[in-house]
Amino acid sequence: MTKKFIVDTNVLLNNISALNPNEVVITIMLMQEIDKHKSSNNPDLAYRARVAQRWIQSNQKNLTFDFQPYSELKKLLKKNKGYDPRYIDNHFLECLLQNKEYGLISEDLNLAQQAEAFGATVKSMKSVKTDIYSYKGYRKLDPNEDADVIARIYEGDESVATDLGLLLNEYVIVYDQKKSFEKTVFKFDGEILNPITLPHRSILSPLNAEQACVLDALNDDSLTAVFVLGLAGSGKTMMSVKMAQHKILREGTYTKAALIRKADFSNVGFLPGGHDEKMDVFFEPFAQHLNDPQKDMENMVANGQLTKHEVGFTKGLSMNHTLLLVDECSDLSIKEIKNCGTRVGEESKVIFTGDYAQTNDSFVKSSGLLDSVDRLKGKEGVAVIVLTEDHRSPTCRVFANSL
Repeated sequence: MTKKFIVDTNVLLNNISALNPNEVVITIMLMQEIDKHKSSNNPDLAYRARVAQRWIQSNQKNLTFDFQPYSELKKLLKKNKGYDPRYIDNHFLECLLQNKEYGLISEDLNLAQQAEAFGATVKSMKSVKTDIYSYKGYRKLDPNEDADVIARIYEGDESVATDLGLLLNEYVIVYDQKKSFEKTVFKFDGEILNPITLPHRSILSPLNAEQACVLDALNDDSLTAVFVLGLAGSGKTMMSVKMAQHKILREGTYTKAALIRKADFSNVGFLPGGHDEKMDVFFEPFAQHLNDPQKDMENMVANGQLTKHEVGFTKGLSMNHTLLLVDECSDLSIKEIKNCGTRVGEESKVIFTGDYAQTNDSFVKSSGLLDSVDRLKGKEGVAVIVLTEDHRSPTCRVFANSL
């Protein structure tokens, strides 16, 4: 039986994506704290509280709810009369005393030490990098902890998806280095879990299971909107460009690629040339991942297989038989993301790449990217995958994790 843990407010605000809904107990004091922070004068805190509330709503089938009042501290005051009922941490301690089967997940050292002193199991989230993505697009299963669930998946038990609370096009990753990704990564089609389908290794091979999810989503033409998000150096743009070139030049699934980025024209006025020449600087991240960056870019443009667009200049366009690549989408408002998505015409597909951690300051408090993912996850034809492993360089990891 899965151990149940109450969580302190800071965990839900700061490390929400690291939580397993199946083991989390949502208490009345936690809900009260989240509700209070939604009205905070600190816009970042208020935003995180709203994200936490939506996470609770979307995972309510898997969460355990305990709305018993613990403010009277009936058992805690018997241990020590000095405990103050007005202090919220004491409510969490009272909950643990009244429910010996509960454990605690906390970043608060003082609270954790007191809980351990009362005999509670305590898990720390300090080792988990703060991550605002409340939905990553996949669940990871550990053979040591989830053996029964994994066995049911391989047996073809269709009820597993329901028990896990999977959304449409959500992936399940089974940790097993002895088996290929095609045998350890599955996608939920709304009815059953299916093994993923990867492109031939001569085109691109995934470096980890998360990348395998991305390549399956990019390879699946029934998925017409894919969000590839995550850390710097995780391969977001590289995989999107490589698969776009394959889909256009080899498979012929699409007739062209439309590269879309938001440009800050205030910073390019000094560059030589006209509009098109000035815009080229914004599309270098795409070009560097082509098989031959300069030659392929020139040939595809000349053959009408590649076009370049600034987000604001795409309004009114209808792009048919086109693979739209929208880069740095973390710098877009929800209206701009909607504009890009509504350009998708017949037999077309849009791929959004970006990372909230690299967003411009103006979108930190109200992220069009996070709001879009929250509204679109589980929708027909939509897949979301958040990459957490950096493959660029040790230096890249130092800067990404430390600043």
